[in-house]
Amino acid sequence: MLRGSIFPVAAVVALLALPASAQVTVNATPGTVFVTSLLSSLTTNGAQMDGMLVTANFVGGGSQTLAWADLTATTGGVAGTGWSLTNIGATTFDDGSWSLTNTSAAGISSLLLNGAPGNTIFDRTFGGADGTTGSGPGKDFRVTAGLSSFAITATYTNILRVGAAAPLGDVYTALRITFTSPAGGFGPGNNLRFSADTDNAAAGAVIVVSSAPEPGSFALVGAVLPFLGVVVATRRRRA
Repeated sequence: MLRGSIFPVAAVVALLALPASAQVTVNATPGTVFVTSLLSSLTTNGAQMDGMLVTANFVGGGSQTLAWADLTATTGGVAGTGWSLTNIGATTFDDGSWSLTNTSAAGISSLLLNGAPGNTIFDRTFGGADGTTGSGPGKDFRVTAGLSSFAITATYTNILRVGAAAPLGDVYTALRITFTSPAGGFGPGNNLRFSADTDNAAAGAVIVVSSAPEPGSFALVGAVLPFLGVVVATRRRRA
C-alpha cells in the first residue's frame, strides 16, 4: 500500500480509534499504464460511462461481469443476478450518487469497475489542485450511507497518462472495492451509497494500454503521491 508523508499520523490515529469493522481504506497501485490523447469535461454523469465493465465477485467463488449502459439522460448502471450498481447525476459532487444493492443469496466479496472500455477514468483528490490537465480537482472514494459494520478497501489501479505528459498519479482506469469484513462480504439485503469522481476521454479519443511503461513517469508519481494522503478511515456517514 502506498503511504503518504503529510497525513500518516492522523490516518493511523483514526484507524486506531475505529473497530476492525466500519472503516474505509483508500489506496492506489500503478498496475498497467494506460494512455489517452485528451480528457473532456470536469463533470461526468451516469449516462456517460457506457461500455464500462463492472464485475461482481461473490463469496465462495463465482463472478458476473456486465457492461454499463445509460438508463436516462443523466443516469446509468448495470443490473446483474440479484445485484445492481447505478449512478444518478454528476459524479463530480460528493453526494453519494453511486448505489450498490445486493439481493442475491451470496455476499459480494469485491466489485471491479473497469472504466477503460467505456473511455471513463477515476479521478482521485490531488490536494485540492487539478492534477492531470482536464481532470479537475477529483475526489476519492467515500461511503455516504450504508457502511454499517463493513470494512472496505478501495484501490485505484491502472494509472493513466494523457498525451505525452508523465502520469501524475491522480487518474486511473479502474477502481476495485473490496469488502474485507465481515467474512460474508456485502451480504443480501444491503445497500451502499458512495461517491467516486469520474471523467471521460474527449470525443474521438480512446483509452488504450500504453505501448511501454515510462520509468520516469513512475518516479514522478512517487514524488507526488506522498502529498495526497492515501489512507482514509471513516465511521458510518449519512447521505
